[in-house]
Amino acid sequence: MERVVYIHGVVPQGAVDHTTSYRAFRDGLTTRLVDEGHEPLPPLADSVTVEWGFPHPLAGDTASLARAQEVITRRVDTATPSDRTSFSGLLFAPAIEPVRGLIQHTWADIVHYVSEKGKARIRNVVWGRMLALIDPHEPTDLTVIGHSAGSLIAIDLLFWLFSHQREDPAEVREMGLDPDEVEAAHTNWRIRRLVTFGSPIAALLIRSTAVTDILADDGTLDAGDLGLGTRCHDGAMPLWLNVWDRHDVLAYPVEPFYTGAEIHDLYPDHSDSLLGSHEAYWHADRVHRALAAAWGRQPIPLT
Repeated sequence: MERVVYIHGVVPQGAVDHTTSYRAFRDGLTTRLVDEGHEPLPPLADSVTVEWGFPHPLAGDTASLARAQEVITRRVDTATPSDRTSFSGLLFAPAIEPVRGLIQHTWADIVHYVSEKGKARIRNVVWGRMLALIDPHEPTDLTVIGHSAGSLIAIDLLFWLFSHQREDPAEVREMGLDPDEVEAAHTNWRIRRLVTFGSPIAALLIRSTAVTDILADDGTLDAGDLGLGTRCHDGAMPLWLNVWDRHDVLAYPVEPFYTGAEIHDLYPDHSDSLLGSHEAYWHADRVHRALAAAWGRQPIPLT
């Protein structure tokens, strides 16, 4: 059995849900996959769709993040003086408010996530959604799709599940999780594809002191810790496809930082917009075409 997991990224102010983005990506990519002779992606109804970080029935405790951001925004707005009569004020004021909003409602999501309890809370929401649709005791190949901060969530989840460095059973229980289910998923699930786009993972590698030390010695990270070194149930090797664009200030390549798996950075040049490129991946046909062309890549056999 193969399942697809969709994890959205940072949440703009006033977000409702991400079904439209998920469906646009699924339908657009499916069209190009069929053109390339691949099987279509399963319908969204048969896939894991994650919502986190804003008021939504599926967001659980993570909904408090958006409410806290609204309180911060309201108090900052109240405390901000309205006098902008200087030339510099008139010149730069129109740019300051959008940047402040970007920090308070976009970058703040990532800051919250990289905190230890923030990461655990969001991971638990994703884990719960996966268990609702995927039996951890059933052999399953996963395609995990993560955008922006969703790529961080996906990578950390896979590391937690496959690296053998997760918490001991007692700590897992304290998190409200069943360690037997975690171990069963570790045993029975395989990663078929990890698909990331608009990912800031390279810029945030230094959030871990262990990784900082590896990079300081000019080393690389082992993608096997993400489950990408173990063959799938159908015998294929896992594949990490990362789409990025230099116009997207949050997006970075991953190939230079990981070894031990089939990893490909894709650069479809899908947008020239500094403001729009980060959200455009979901809908951009150039992105769908690039992913479809690389969807079935496998390692070149040694001769």
